[in-house]
Amino acid sequence: QDVAVVDLALSCLAKFKFDYLLPYVPLIKEILQKKGRLRDALLKLAEEVETKKMGDEHRKLLIPILSRVLFGRVTAKSGKSSSKDSPAARRAAVLSSLSVVCREDSDFFPFLYLMSRPFISSSFERKPIESFSSEDQINFMQALMSTRKDDL
Repeated sequence: QDVAVVDLALSCLAKFKFDYLLPYVPLIKEILQKKGRLRDALLKLAEEVETKKMGDEHRKLLIPILSRVLFGRVTAKSGKSSSKDSPAARRAAVLSSLSVVCREDSDFFPFLYLMSRPFISSSFERKPIESFSSEDQINFMQALMSTRKDDL
């Protein structure tokens, strides 16, 4: 049901014919499919970025949308599927794909915000990632890797 809502929202965005979104709508819809196609779709996305078919300007504008779609896939409950579609496998595939798409630290912020949003009070002051020690950054990423939807 959540996938249907995201699919409709994506269709609404596509109606505005944003240059940075239109060429990638089929790819994002493929990411939304549940039938074990996530890894294949993420590989296509990584290929688009690595072969420079997706320009930097489009990539930067697409990251917030991709972050929301991928966050939904990471936190989705798994059905009766194979180990390839387990929550841990989805989490690893999504984070691996984000490491290709996000070339700068600031590109990760939309996804990191969605992951940490339940733990942040409304009065929290945002600080740049560079203000934290590298050990704290690593600990934070390890905590995110082990997070499950039930924890959120």
